[in-house]
Order: sequence, then structure tokens, then C-alpha cells
Amino acid sequence: MQLRLALCIFAEILIRNRDKRADAEAQPNAEQWRVLDEANIEGDIVKQRQDDLNQIEKLMHEVNLMTKDMAVEIDNADQKLDLIGQNARATKNNAKNALVNVAKGAEYQGKSYKKM
Repeated sequence: MQLRLALCIFAEILIRNRDKRADAEAQPNAEQWRVLDEANIEGDIVKQRQDDLNQIEKLMHEVNLMTKDMAVEIDNADQKLDLIGQNARATKNNAKNALVNVAKGAEYQGKSYKKM
């Protein structure tokens, strides 16, 4: 009987110790808290870096679109400048022809006054 009682008490002590160990293992100690905190901080840093990279990617896409738009505008401006150059050459030739015609007109006018 006493042996049974001793075994029951011993079993109860073992169960209590096991429960205490399980509780202690379930509760993180200071070192485990530090590791968890570092992991959380590193996770936050990784997330922030990913957000920054996503923002940079978005900005690069916008810069790419602006560059393409600018290339189209430059091409249009180049075509307009070519047209202006052609018009300037045509105007120069027309002015030369006009000068020749004015000189001929003055010559003919001078001849007609002499005949009068």
C-alpha cells in the first residue's frame, strides 16, 4: 500500500515536472525573443527593400514611357525642321528669280522710256 502511494506521488511529481518543462519550452526565453525580434526586423527590412524595388521599377517604367514619347516628339520636330529648311531653300531660289525678274523689268522699263 505504501509502495502504491509512493508510486502515485512519484508519478504525480513526474507529470508536474513534465508539465512545467512543457510550459517552459512553450515560453520563449530571452535569447529566443531576441532571435524572433531580429527575424521580424530582418523581415521588415526585406519587405521595405522589396517595396522600394517595386517603386523603382514603376518609376523606370514611367521614365521609359516618357523617353519613348520624347523620341516621337523629336522625330516630329526633325521632320518640321526639314520642311522649314526646304521652304527656306525654295524661298531663297524664289527671291533670286524675283531679283532677276525685277532687274529685267527695270531694263525693259528703261528701254521703253528711251523709245518715247
